Amino acid sequence: MRILITWVFLFFTAVPVLAADPGELVVIAKSYKLHSKILKDTRRYNVMLPAGYEEGKADYPLLILLDGGANEDFHHLSDIVQVSVGNGSMRPFIVVGIEKTQRRRDFTPATDDPRDKEVAPIVGGANEFRRFLAEELLPNAKRHPNLPARSLAAYHPLHFHVTTSFSNHPVN
Repeated sequence: MRILITWVFLFFTAVPVLAADPGELVVIAKSYKLHSKILKDTRRYNVMLPAGYEEGKADYPLLILLDGGANEDFHHLSDIVQVSVGNGSMRPFIVVGIEKTQRRRDFTPATDDPRDKEVAPIVGGANEFRRFLAEELLPNAKRHPNLPARSLAAYHPLHFHVTTSFSNHPVN
């Protein structure tokens, strides 16, 4: 009898929960694919536009996140940007996260040192990755009209070559 009463109780208490408002999705970003002729690869990147972007009343800097795939660090950084903008410690940014495919290849300079090949058999693609950023990704991102400036987020030693070469060789 206790089992029957328990099942009846669970049934009547669960019905209102099942009939509740199904809710709406909260979307903070969009994901795109871009085929790169330079890298000979298709790259996925994520874009988070700041609140108020659609009104077009302000210019926003671009923050490019390496290792910025949806299953990488995009959500962490976009959350930090949202909180920082919300508490007034940072101005709004357009955040673009680039999903990695072969990280050591993309973030390291060319080398002939056999010790480097032991650590990672495929290295030395940082110059091509920088060209991809400058010649393909940024022009594609510029389809967003409120984009006057940019920044590059780097937090890992592997990003150093890309960020320094990008800073030393700026593009329009």
